[in-house]
Amino acid sequence: PDPSTHVGTPVSAEALLERGLAFHRLGDFAQAVSAYVQLLELSPSHADALHLIGEALYRQGHLDESLSYLNRAIALS
Repeated sequence: PDPSTHVGTPVSAEALLERGLAFHRLGDFAQAVSAYVQLLELSPSHADALHLIGEALYRQGHLDESLSYLNRAIALS
């Protein structure tokens, strides 16, 4: 399913994670990051979101920002 066809804005952490993962799988890392950022606004210590946003930022070439998120994820584990 194409995540961009979603009507309305997901509000639950689970919906945002699924949306981010869908974009991530499609290689649309900017949209994935957007979903993960929204998720982190709801749940700042969401380890999966921290890890995935770090990975998506890495793929976009934002290495320093990526490392910051990945370090936060590691600190929670």
